Amino acid sequence: MKTSTFDNLFGYFLTFTAIFQSSDNMLLRHANILNLQSNHSLLLPEKDDILVGRLSPLPISFNPQVTDGCPYQFHADDMELLLSRHSNSMSTQQLAQVMDAFNFWKKALSDPLNHMQNQSADPPHSFRAILPDTDILLSEGLHYIKEITEESSDPLFLKQAKLTTIATLNQVLDFYKYHVCALMTKYPNSRNINACFDILNWIKYRPPRTLHAKIQLYWLYAAVSRCSDAQIVSELQKIYSESADRSTAAQTIWSQVQKLKGCRM
Repeated sequence: MKTSTFDNLFGYFLTFTAIFQSSDNMLLRHANILNLQSNHSLLLPEKDDILVGRLSPLPISFNPQVTDGCPYQFHADDMELLLSRHSNSMSTQQLAQVMDAFNFWKKALSDPLNHMQNQSADPPHSFRAILPDTDILLSEGLHYIKEITEESSDPLFLKQAKLTTIATLNQVLDFYKYHVCALMTKYPNSRNINACFDILNWIKYRPPRTLHAKIQLYWLYAAVSRCSDAQIVSELQKIYSESADRSTAAQTIWSQVQKLKGCRM
């Protein structure tokens, strides 16, 4: 199988596994995996989007929101199906690479608690420790939370993990800025697309002051950090209740957000 085809089919899965098996601190590994999966699961914005930040499913994923149990989800059946379709066209080395990673995760997740404990002697930290503080993020913005993280007294490994997650948020934001800009060229008269670009451009370096800006920044955070529907609904309601923005534009945004799948108010 051509290297490009092999990488397209199995590169994400193999890189995910390699990061997890690396010698880095566990929290930094979590943050690097979060970066990898975020940048591999982003879906392109569409003309009628009022918010950007949708994700596609992945064969294996990490969820830092998990507080009780294993934060990794491996779709072994999907991977077996993919292997059955392509194993005959793979080289012996390629097949061995994939099977080694496949067997690693099947064994690891058969006893996840023991496996996670054996992977690292790091000080205990919640998986959520790699995520920025939501309240500070929404009040002061991405640029400020990066500064305070750099100046914090956190252990170096924890600081590096948090900064990696903040970098991931910035990369996701840049991805959508680029593709929303492309849509603006295609649909110059689209109010949705123009509004999305203005908001993304604003929250890159400034605190989110409007309701739309806060919701968009939180939406990107929720996508990266794998927030559940219940978490998203609760936080969006909090953002709306605390916002002083009751303009017609804000009310329109809020009414549209309420209709979004997974965010029934």
